[in-house]
Amino acid sequence: MAYPGFTPNPEDVKMGPAIVIFDGQPLGYTMNDSLNINYTQNTTPIQPDQASIPISDRVTSVEATVDVTFAKVDKSILKLLPGGSESGLQDPGGIDLRYSGKTLKIYPLDSTDTRVFVFPKATPVMNGGINFARETPSGTPIQFKVYLESAGAYIIKFTE
Repeated sequence: MAYPGFTPNPEDVKMGPAIVIFDGQPLGYTMNDSLNINYTQNTTPIQPDQASIPISDRVTSVEATVDVTFAKVDKSILKLLPGGSESGLQDPGGIDLRYSGKTLKIYPLDSTDTRVFVFPKATPVMNGGINFARETPSGTPIQFKVYLESAGAYIIKFTE
């Protein structure tokens, strides 16, 4: 029995592969089941003096990352990493990831899904290894660390 006033659509649950655009440049598409948007709100309990049960919680910070495995191994993706260039990857020590952030957009490939996920400030970092396997498709695992541009700004925007 459906909940009154709510008509669920199981198709809304799956997103499938997506196209990833970073700083206005298409990076390619993701492999099936290989895109995760992670969003965490960290809270701190507010407790009165000598009480054991919090009376409230306050959001003290948010964290967001987008984990992607691209369906190809390509230096055009690797050169976007901190320390990356046409020639390879150099020591990225000391690079400010927030300062180097650019706009990240995720477009689901399903033609019926018109949502676009926009992250105004994100920076790619390598998150795993490139697998050399004969039978398994190889991909490039990248994690985009998402930052706030300023206090009160959007960390994720949803557009149609």
